[in-house]
Amino acid sequence: AAQWYWQVPADSDLYAPKLVDQQRMIGIVSSMDVNVATWFGWQAWFVHGINILPVTPATEDLLPEGYVEDQVAALMPALDQMPDPWKGFAIASRAVVDPGAAASDLSGVQGFDNGNTRTNMLHWIATRPSAE
Repeated sequence: AAQWYWQVPADSDLYAPKLVDQQRMIGIVSSMDVNVATWFGWQAWFVHGINILPVTPATEDLLPEGYVEDQVAALMPALDQMPDPWKGFAIASRAVVDPGAAASDLSGVQGFDNGNTRTNMLHWIATRPSAE
């Protein structure tokens, strides 16, 4: 369901193109509404982050590499604008496609979201299949 309703691939016709042409991650799905924002912000890092937290081994099943490549391309230019706790989720996504760059990005992060730690992030980055 996450990959159908929240992660919108480029070739999907589930939602109106004007809704998802800039942001391919949905923040809110309800019975009568779909929104590319969260209740606490519209920035892509909030929408993406809320959909992948917490970063656990199960997160790997939620982040197909092809989809993540597009998300990383949209998220990483804004990395310096993100609050540190939200940077961790963007970096976790980047680790799926480029663990080396993710490890480098992680060195500048000073704070993490509740339930996430530097140790968790280092483990996540080191255990991505493309890191082997």
